[in-house]
Amino acid sequence: MSKFELTPSAAEKIKSISASENKTGYGLRVRVAGSGCSGPQYQLGLEEKEGEGDFVVDSQGVKVFIDPESSEIVQGSTLDFIEGPNGSGFKISNPNAQQSGGGCGSGGGGGCGSGGCGSGGGSHSHGDDKEEGHGHGGGGGCCG
Repeated sequence: MSKFELTPSAAEKIKSISASENKTGYGLRVRVAGSGCSGPQYQLGLEEKEGEGDFVVDSQGVKVFIDPESSEIVQGSTLDFIEGPNGSGFKISNPNAQQSGGGCGSGGGGGCGSGGCGSGGGSHSHGDDKEEGHGHGGGGGCCG
């Protein structure tokens, strides 16, 4: 795997969440959990240690654990934490995301859109074909 980076704001937020959940020193698990209309669906969570076969990346002082299946999809990606008028969350900018070409939904809208989806595991919002925003959660799924 070539690289996976966190921005300073993403690293700061992960460290803050880790401390608030008494999980200081834990790493960030990044997993691709299928693909939807807007590209790969990501799961983020805190884990104490890497799993067998995981790629481990240290970015901005945070260990990132990526399973072999997800590593090809997320290599070269950047995780950011953004705050805006519609809320805040994590956003993965992935240069490898497949473009859907309008195959999802019908008409001009369709597909996942920009609304929130999922419950219990945090809110998730979807951006364009190469970017996706995520709220913090306990590994809940995204719409697909």
